[in-house]
Amino acid sequence: MNPKVTLSTEDQTATDASHQHYADTHGDDDPPAWARPRWAHRVPPSNDKAEIALLSALMVNNLAFGRMGHFLRAEHFADPIHGAIFERIQQRIEAGQMADVVTLTATFEHTGQLDDVGGTAYLRQLLTAEAAIIDVHAYAQSIADAWLRRQTIEIAEQIVIVATSAHRHALGDTRRQSPLSGPDLAGGLIARVQESLARLQSHVDDISEVVL
Repeated sequence: MNPKVTLSTEDQTATDASHQHYADTHGDDDPPAWARPRWAHRVPPSNDKAEIALLSALMVNNLAFGRMGHFLRAEHFADPIHGAIFERIQQRIEAGQMADVVTLTATFEHTGQLDDVGGTAYLRQLLTAEAAIIDVHAYAQSIADAWLRRQTIEIAEQIVIVATSAHRHALGDTRRQSPLSGPDLAGGLIARVQESLARLQSHVDDISEVVL
């Protein structure tokens, strides 16, 4: 299942406005490649095999959770369904409860969270994956590494969205300066990057062994 880059409401609004401006200016609802989001045809970094292998190993032997390290979070998974499964496994193990295919089936049975992958039968499918308990830390590290790369890409794309939106606004009315231009634009970009990097740093501190 290929992950998708999810934009914030503000960034999506900026992107939609940019596309609408192109359509209004050029009378064309189908903008050329250069006017479309650069991430539209890009598959973000992920490691689906590592996600599946980790979940399989944890369900087979809950003791593997201790080998994994404590830096991994559900949001680090590229596939949100895998993240949801990991979160339930983590909750049960940390509560001193068994987290195997039987108990997880009961947990997910009436939630509808696994409907997109065939229901709770997906849990048994995960068990068929080749997974080594001794490698759970490597699986977790690979998952976190891919997450860090996706976050880096998202920060870069936020910069492109802000800069592009400001540029097209200026093109739409050359008689007056864009509200986001010169120092204001630079300041806005810096603030956006600093905010994103601060959120990213809070996670990086817990993933000290992951190398970008």
